[in-house]
Formats: sequence, structure tokens, C-alpha cells
Amino acid sequence: MDTVQIQDTGSTSTLSITAENQLVDLHNPRERRFTDQDQQYLYPGDLGLQYIAQIQNKTLNWGIAPPATPASYPGTSNPGQGSGARIPG
Repeated sequence: MDTVQIQDTGSTSTLSITAENQLVDLHNPRERRFTDQDQQYLYPGDLGLQYIAQIQNKTLNWGIAPPATPASYPGTSNPGQGSGARIPG
């Protein structure tokens, strides 16, 4: 229950009750972030997020790397080139 209002006229009394469900908490903003500092606050000594700041603005190439020459396409005369994922360090 949130608030109670009582109106008493002498011969009758009226109670007005305002109630809120627990779902009202979904309107409150959360202050937790996926940072190492926040993780250390919750779980001191946990190393799970220690590299998050380093990879935040890192560009990752996913999938087939662009070939240098047409011969490096998969299935051509240069086997083993141009296939798979390459993530530069």
C-alpha cells in the first residue's frame, strides 16, 4: 500500500487506499553497468570484466577477410586461403 486517506463526516467514514504492484519498480532506472569497477563492487576479486575497457572501441573483422587477389577465394588454385574468421590483435 502506498497511501491511505481517511474522510470522517461523523456519521460515515471513508478510507481511500492507493496500492502499487511490485512491477512499478520497473520504472526506476538501474545504475549498474558492465564495467570492471561495477563488477568489483558486486564481486570483489572477479576478473570477468577486466578487459572490457580495452575492447570497447576495438574493431573486429568477422567472417571471411577480404582477399588480396582473386586467386585467394575459396575453391580456387590457392587452397586454404580466404576462409574462416580472422580477428586481428
